[in-house]
Amino acid sequence: MTIEHKNKTVDLLNENEQIMKEFPLTSQQLSIYVNSIKNSNDISNNLSISLNLKENINIDKLKKGFIELFNNQEILKSKFIEREKNGKTEVVGLIDNDCILEFENYTYENFNSFVKPFNLNKAPLIRVGFINNEKLLIDIHNIISDEFSFSIIERELNNFYYINDINYLDSQFSDYAIQLNNEKNQENFEKQKSFYIKMFKENYEILNIPKKDIKNVKENNNNNINNNNNNIQTSKKIIDKATTSSINKYIKSHNINKITFFVTVYGFIMSKYSGQDKVYTSLNLNRNNNNDLNNMIGLFNNIQPILLNYDNRKEKFLNIIQKNMENISNILDNKNISFETLSKMLKLKNINNNFVYISKITSNEEIINKNNLSIFSNEKSENEVILSNNQNNNKTKFDITFYVIEKDNNYIVKLKYNENIYDSKMINNIMNSFLEVIENYENFDKNIEDIEYISKEDKEKIIYKFNDNDFHFDCNQLCHVEFSKISKQFKDKDAIICNDNVISFGELDEMTNSLAHYLRSQNIGKKDIIPIITERSNYFVIAVIAVMKSGATYLPIDPEFPKDRIEYMLNEVNAKLILKYISNPKIDNKLESESFKNIMIYPLENHNYKENIHDINNINEGSDICYVLFTSGTTGKPKGTLITHYNMSNFCIYSQNFNKTEDIYGKDFDNALAFSKFTFDMSLIEIFYPLLRGSRVIISNEEEFTDPKLLSKLIKKYDIKYICSVPSRIENYMKDLDFKESIKNVKWLGFGGEKLDYKTIENIQNNSDVTNIINYYGPTEGTVCCTLKLFESRRNKNNGNENENENGSNQNRCITIGKPLCNYKIYILDKCLKPVPIDVVGEICIGGYGVGKGYLHREELTNEKFVDCPYYSIDGIPSKMYRTGDLGKWTNDGEVICLGREDFQVKIHGQRIELGEIENTIKSMNEIENAIVIDFTNETTSNKYLVCYFITEKDIDGKNIRNYLNDKLPLYMIPNYFIKIEKIPLTSNGKLDRKALPEPNPNDQFKEKYIAPETEIEKTICKIYSKLFNVKENEIGRMSNFYELGGDSFNAINTVVEINKTINISLNIKDILNNLTVKDLASLIQSKLNKNEKMDTTTNISIKKNNCTEFTITSLLSGLPYNYNTFDLEFYKKFSCNMFQGYRIKNGNELDVEKLTKAFIKIIERHEILRCNFIEKTPSTTTVTTTTTSNDNNDNNKKHKKGFFEKMVHAITKLLKNQKKPKSSSSSSSTLSLYNKYIYNNVYCKVKNIEDIKLEIEQYTIENFLDFVRPFDISKDLMIRVGLIDKSVLMIDIDHRIADGYSLEIIIRDLNKIYNNEILEEVPIKYSDYAIHYDNQLRNNSITNQLNYYKNMFNATFQPVTLDKSITDHTPKFVEINKLKVLRATTDKETHSIINKICREYGVSKTAIFITIYCLILSIYSDEENVFMTIVGSNRSNSLTDNLVGLLLRYIPILVKIEKEISLIDLIKKVMDILLTTFEHYNIPYSLLKEELNLPSHNILFKFDPYGMSYFDDNKEFDQYLGAIDIFKHYKRLDLIRKSMLKIKQANSGVNDFFTYNNTPEISLFVAETKENYNILLTYIADLYNEKMMNEVLNNLLNVLKNENYYKSNINTIINDYHLKKYYNENEN
Repeated sequence: MTIEHKNKTVDLLNENEQIMKEFPLTSQQLSIYVNSIKNSNDISNNLSISLNLKENINIDKLKKGFIELFNNQEILKSKFIEREKNGKTEVVGLIDNDCILEFENYTYENFNSFVKPFNLNKAPLIRVGFINNEKLLIDIHNIISDEFSFSIIERELNNFYYINDINYLDSQFSDYAIQLNNEKNQENFEKQKSFYIKMFKENYEILNIPKKDIKNVKENNNNNINNNNNNIQTSKKIIDKATTSSINKYIKSHNINKITFFVTVYGFIMSKYSGQDKVYTSLNLNRNNNNDLNNMIGLFNNIQPILLNYDNRKEKFLNIIQKNMENISNILDNKNISFETLSKMLKLKNINNNFVYISKITSNEEIINKNNLSIFSNEKSENEVILSNNQNNNKTKFDITFYVIEKDNNYIVKLKYNENIYDSKMINNIMNSFLEVIENYENFDKNIEDIEYISKEDKEKIIYKFNDNDFHFDCNQLCHVEFSKISKQFKDKDAIICNDNVISFGELDEMTNSLAHYLRSQNIGKKDIIPIITERSNYFVIAVIAVMKSGATYLPIDPEFPKDRIEYMLNEVNAKLILKYISNPKIDNKLESESFKNIMIYPLENHNYKENIHDINNINEGSDICYVLFTSGTTGKPKGTLITHYNMSNFCIYSQNFNKTEDIYGKDFDNALAFSKFTFDMSLIEIFYPLLRGSRVIISNEEEFTDPKLLSKLIKKYDIKYICSVPSRIENYMKDLDFKESIKNVKWLGFGGEKLDYKTIENIQNNSDVTNIINYYGPTEGTVCCTLKLFESRRNKNNGNENENENGSNQNRCITIGKPLCNYKIYILDKCLKPVPIDVVGEICIGGYGVGKGYLHREELTNEKFVDCPYYSIDGIPSKMYRTGDLGKWTNDGEVICLGREDFQVKIHGQRIELGEIENTIKSMNEIENAIVIDFTNETTSNKYLVCYFITEKDIDGKNIRNYLNDKLPLYMIPNYFIKIEKIPLTSNGKLDRKALPEPNPNDQFKEKYIAPETEIEKTICKIYSKLFNVKENEIGRMSNFYELGGDSFNAINTVVEINKTINISLNIKDILNNLTVKDLASLIQSKLNKNEKMDTTTNISIKKNNCTEFTITSLLSGLPYNYNTFDLEFYKKFSCNMFQGYRIKNGNELDVEKLTKAFIKIIERHEILRCNFIEKTPSTTTVTTTTTSNDNNDNNKKHKKGFFEKMVHAITKLLKNQKKPKSSSSSSSTLSLYNKYIYNNVYCKVKNIEDIKLEIEQYTIENFLDFVRPFDISKDLMIRVGLIDKSVLMIDIDHRIADGYSLEIIIRDLNKIYNNEILEEVPIKYSDYAIHYDNQLRNNSITNQLNYYKNMFNATFQPVTLDKSITDHTPKFVEINKLKVLRATTDKETHSIINKICREYGVSKTAIFITIYCLILSIYSDEENVFMTIVGSNRSNSLTDNLVGLLLRYIPILVKIEKEISLIDLIKKVMDILLTTFEHYNIPYSLLKEELNLPSHNILFKFDPYGMSYFDDNKEFDQYLGAIDIFKHYKRLDLIRKSMLKIKQANSGVNDFFTYNNTPEISLFVAETKENYNILLTYIADLYNEKMMNEVLNNLLNVLKNENYYKSNINTIINDYHLKKYYNENEN
């Protein structure tokens, strides 16, 4: 057994070592050795224990016992060395008989120093200590011991103490290791390898029993044999004496062994709880029940993998035991290959569970125990001792370890589990199931499918208590009969409204009677199926009720279905007559073909509803078919689901009751909106459920159906109280402000058809007053819906029935589908149709009154899906239950969580789709050899889409297939992508290998030949499509097709919103769907614009040009975090605010000084702020320039230069004096008051003439260049200076009060172009234009409006963030720069790449990512949920300021709420929303906000500089920016750095002193992006925080940034991880 070490010195054996007994390492020891050498200072391989000693124990005798044990167990004297053999490094163990066991003494104050790393080259590898004769401490290296060895040590010490004897060993661990080594040879190895290859040739998965996080149902691949990051808890049960005796007899009589008996039961239970037929587990063979080893200390853990197979449900359980016994016998014969070797060799999947059987130990222990003698106390001590690595002893390599421990009279069953993953209730259920099976061992001669594993009590609860919502009624009670009764009761009340056409209940009853009589006259009656093909109108409702009254069955057909599909349905039902209402000639033409010539088509609008209005007699029974709905079918054709009259009556009249009589909606249920497709059974909830309650139904027409704006008008107009829809539709419509506003007063909002998540619920609750949100669940076969979950509004929660934890903001949690409705039964069953325990996944089956009759003409499928229900009968007659194919599980309170499908059925936007139907339709094309269709989910939008993979040798593409499908399938069933493949990838067991299929990308979407857009409207549409479909803009042309780019009816909503917003026009969804090419849509838009509709071309706030030379400093300094207006010019002159920057000149070139000077003169002329000085003026002499545009003549400008300001101030003062207590101040006067209070300032900027400017390029050397940085006199100096160091480094120094870092980038960019004789575009505005514009904005309502925004933001409880709770003083203070400590870090390329990836995938900004994670880390350390901080923004959102030199940056206060129940990426998105909105409101001065809102001082700061502010990829002259220290490094003069540090600090101190005047942030984070990484500076006040903690804060920030898994993780998960790593709490408190 050898191991190679590269570049490692090999110790030679000395003489003493050569005569020591040596032994080879077992494979387990070798693994631990390698790990220990790699982590030599780690204690993770230490096993330690603290044992309480009884009083008055003789410590000397105890020590003698330890020495006796030490001498008897030679493994305790071993050490491990490396030596060379045959050119390789070999590791061997040596027994060092000269080593001495020493006893150490500790106190309760210093015991933590007991556990230390071992040196494996030195013996002994065990240490023993005592605390005050009260505690025995043992620390032993894992390489010489396992956990079981501790029990041997305890037993042997007891033996020696009480009977002066121990179990002396005949052979030692070294003998065992030598024997193992001797058994190794190539022949044995191949034999063992062959055994395992045969076992694992079958397909298997990692054991997946239910986990804590109901959202995370997929296997966590990190749960593996090397995973130690867990928190282990233990559940324990005892098999009593009588049962133990019976089991032992059964085992003996059937000639099976105990380990096999118990592991087979364990595997069976795990199979049931995981739903997996093959259980992938491992056996810990340990000492293999070998008595020779049971007294031997050593590392005997021998983990071997095994597959336990339970897929033959007809096989007897006893046979399974016997098969497993043969397998385990083979494993024992082939145990010499370590798991690590097997895993690599066979590429085994990670194992997350382990089974351990420990046989009864016969020894002197029994004598001691019978006399109740022990030196150890089990009583809890007042002084608990937890050794520093004690957590390692409470960790396991597995998430689940199941122990069966044999005792004399019983068995102890223990289950150790990772508490972070598994819930204690689930573990308890597993233990109870294990005992349930064990106690009924006499049933082991039965088939597996007949073995019960749930107790009678639990089964009773699941089957009956959870379904206790019954109300028995006459099954012959029919909806159309009840409707007639309701109509007479509410004769004059409005029943249905569509297109403002109102029909009362009485009128509707009479009209349906009339049509029903007509149908009867046409020999329509029982067993006839009448297709109804109508647009959205009242005629649909009339037709449905009339057909029911006639005795026939109705079939709704969407007129927009392809002609082939309509023909198929008509043929399936053998239609004699069609009821239709279609106003669109194009659609109406579908019914004009030869296929329909033998069918009578009766236009509903032509019927005379005034004749035969009398009641019609009922001829139906409850068991007759009421309606047929066609849903997607696997054969390539849709299947018709048959629903009876009593199914519908139960749903419409009784189902939505709780406790038999209590209606969930109460008495004021009215005004229901019907806007679902009539072919979608959700329409029954919208139309017939309300009508049978006497409620009014408002039906949206064709235009309103797809247009959220028109729907919003309808909702408001008719005061809609009830809406039902698929979640994705409402989510999309909520993007429309009108729709969002319209649902504010809706009382009931129901969802069904697809999965509902908390994000949708919170979106609605945050933006409306919807009282109740309902989550419906149910397939068509179960009559609309069978379960319901009610979510009350936030304002009603305290009085409602919601659990507190469920109502919290928790977007990552799964929403339940609630409890069964009245007369519905829900069963969650395993593959044997046996109920599964609570929280275990099974198939959702539906029983009760809602189960339909089956499928039309599909007897085989009906028998497969509609099976006998053993748990429920109706009127004494056995009933059927429907197998949904949906996976689900029960919660403890009887609610159901739906977890998706077990087959190939999917739902997209509520429409049920069998992928097989699409595949078979595609395969019906002659050119297609094979095809598969897969559903994918867009990670950004969570929307599902379809991808077709096809095989063909013909020259066809996706467009050909789409055109074919257009005539066969509804639009929602046509794939978004078509990808041609050579063959269908299969797994080893012949199943589709989905992972091997190529993922779709935009290139897989077929495209028309590219023709560039021509008109401005076409270009605008292409831009919008590029953004929405993530396709390059230059790939979208005027002939590009909306569908072919990936569009569908749902993202058409987003398209409409974007186009209407960009072009001031009103499009609806049908406009998009009817004009699919860019060209056609642009043409439609142009025609609308020609009808006096104007395009909104405004893209920026306009800034007028002014001819002025003076302006206030408001625009320069109002963004600073203090009130600058209280200071005069002398105050500003006290500070030096140097912004120094060096630039390395490319390729070592020397710059032409004369040319450089001229270039800078042009820059100073171009950017007037560089030739400004500060001046002071008083009201009596102050002049202010006007906002006259550049088009005004000079004479007009002159008129307003003198005296204007004095007159304005005088007029305002007079006005304010004359006002006498007005009732309410207007917003303008309020704004003016705020302006005068915070903005008015006597210090101005005055622009010098360019002719008066003199610039000299200053020359320096590396020794004296710091003299270049010196204070500016702001009242007279040129505020920029330029220098050179040896003509190879350019230096620029600017007064930071007139320019920001962004300005330096502009200057260096302009300099590069001017120096290289390139022509610059004219700057659109001057800084003075911006300054006057800004000042004018503050004078109008801008301040008040922005102040209101911040009032809303800070309407929460918060306080300054502090990482040290002892710090309570956060008053503004001045801190010298030498009291500020700076920590620096640079991220690696991988982190940079991950951040870029997250930005791309989720559409978030880098600033938002850094701010969010910064706030999260601060929250973890401070325990503050609301993090108050200040960010520094560039304020360059207006394109007119993009190239403007000046100080535009602003300090902006924000409040970030750390919502713990959402994912990190969702929190980042929320922060990004805050930033985007805040950037629209940051003209307001910081000081005004602070005073008006009473904000605390800004003690936390953040600033992000994007790439480009420091790096110049396209710059011809300069390739890197240099700070002062960088310049020393550039010249390789590191010797000068230390001497110059004082000067460097002084150069930087002025900016800090001025910008944070008397208010230095306690913690600041500065992030600068480079091309491949991020440079991060964390500054903090050294007097407040220690360096170790701040280093940890920075490291944790970096760790979260680079952990890609965290972005999808729940915030609570991250917080739990990082609370464990907090230095401060652990080491300072």
